[in-house]
Amino acid sequence: MVAVTCSPETMATSDTLDLTWVVPLYRTGRQAEALVLRCDAAARKLGLRHEVLFVDDCCPEQGYRAVELLATRLPVRLLRLPSNR
Repeated sequence: MVAVTCSPETMATSDTLDLTWVVPLYRTGRQAEALVLRCDAAARKLGLRHEVLFVDDCCPEQGYRAVELLATRLPVRLLRLPSNR
């Protein structure tokens, strides 16, 4: 099973995005917010509609929880995979 988390209020539709940042979520939960804020600032400065897509393939630290919180207020999506492949 694959789970995707995002907030409709913070997401543009995929056909309106200019950029998707893809970030592996492995031991990065603590840095996730700072990274998203930097990506957001850079994209806005360039006038790009964007999102940050975190990919969790069973990270042992459960960093997905931090990303789920970010997804409620920033242009963030979380893709959770059932295993590390």
